[in-house]
Amino acid sequence: VRAAQASRRVAATATYVSLAVALAFGVPLFFGAETWLSLVIPEHSRELLIAPAASYVRLRAIGEPAAFLETVLQAYFLGRKDAITPLVVTLLAFAVNLVLDLVLCLGLNMGIAGAAAASSAAQIVAAGYIAWHFVRTARADRAAEAAEAAKAGESQQEEALFAPPSRESVVRYCSVGVPTAMVVLAKVLTYGSLTAAATRVGTLTAAAHTVATNVFFLFAVFGDAVSSVATSAMPSHLGRP
Repeated sequence: VRAAQASRRVAATATYVSLAVALAFGVPLFFGAETWLSLVIPEHSRELLIAPAASYVRLRAIGEPAAFLETVLQAYFLGRKDAITPLVVTLLAFAVNLVLDLVLCLGLNMGIAGAAAASSAAQIVAAGYIAWHFVRTARADRAAEAAEAAKAGESQQEEALFAPPSRESVVRYCSVGVPTAMVVLAKVLTYGSLTAAATRVGTLTAAAHTVATNVFFLFAVFGDAVSSVATSAMPSHLGRP
């Protein structure tokens, strides 16, 4: 019972931290898309690329909080040894993205803005579904815990599912999460710098780089599975819950 309650508290803490990080990145991207893009797009290509790229960035920034929430709750269910829920969420996001890509990009001819809108909408739908499933699962767990406590003649204290975390909880969570975040940040900075360099060469080079990067990420999925397993083992290796 205590382990289940602790896992829900960790999930709540992770939700608040991840949403704060998503807003910290998403808000500047949404309102300053042209400014950030001008740092990586060379001057001779800005007239051609800035407008569609800014539209794409803004639409994707809208979906960032949902993407972070989905990632946190997927980790929660994997921690419960429930691999089915994350799989269903992934398939749901894929289906929504595919349908909206066909409708927005091919049907309505919205181009890159349609692709961005489809991706953000898929993230929002997936996050909404997994959040609903989390609440339903947590309520069922609490009902079982209350029945078990009543059977043992003990009182069961009701706890809010998404109660704001204490400062100590945030510090304890970050002590484990920050090393993992640094790994992810290093990857983002590496790939981002490569993209910026390719973009500065020219539009054709940037397009070729995008194709090559997508092929790389397709095959990197196999290695990423090993990385995910190693990351999930970090807390126990560090001696933290």
